[in-house]
Amino acid sequence: MKALIERHMFLFVLGLSVVALAVGFLWSSGKPVREFGDVPWHIVRLPDGATRVFGMTLGRTTLAAAQDALGSQAEVTLFATSAGRYKVEAYMNDVYMAGLKARLVFSFDIPQAELKQMFSRGARISTMGSGEHRVSLGDADLKRVRAAAIVGITYIPMIDLDAQMVEHRFGKPAEKLHDREDAGVVHWLYPAEGLDVALSSTGKDVLQYVLPSQFERLRAPLLSAPAEAAP
Repeated sequence: MKALIERHMFLFVLGLSVVALAVGFLWSSGKPVREFGDVPWHIVRLPDGATRVFGMTLGRTTLAAAQDALGSQAEVTLFATSAGRYKVEAYMNDVYMAGLKARLVFSFDIPQAELKQMFSRGARISTMGSGEHRVSLGDADLKRVRAAAIVGITYIPMIDLDAQMVEHRFGKPAEKLHDREDAGVVHWLYPAEGLDVALSSTGKDVLQYVLPSQFERLRAPLLSAPAEAAP
């Protein structure tokens, strides 16, 4: 019996190793499991200046449509910063696209006045360590957010990336900038695609997608940080 259990455990560990190797292969040199444009390096630039990634067109695809396409429900939260600004975000954990597991965060361009009203109607207000306050929205306000167009996508892969992988898939960046708050993070900037790839030497790597016309809002906060010349 003991030998049988040990054999099953060996096969289980071996299976996990094979899966991990396969995922790494997808990023570094292989082809994605499915060719439906749902891999992070497949960015389509449209004639009107918009971009499409993961099958979603920024500025047009609504949260409701994204949920239907991905088969996952997002958790929506509204934040109020200490400076009196409001932002609403929608989170999806453990999303699988083309065999790659990731977390997604969606952002929206909803007027501040409207967000302020939503905040006043929110429930379960809590304070975060950063000083921000967050609330859960009521049904009517949730419906409004689900009908809003997604203008930004943050993609957090569950595998670690490296410079070789990123350059192989996305090409050479227009610019590299160090993060102002974390010296271990270098941002690879692709303004034509509206993409910021933040490579971390210690934590999670993060990919941020915005409309190319709005790329400066990703770049501007990094400008006081030391630049690293793109090769």
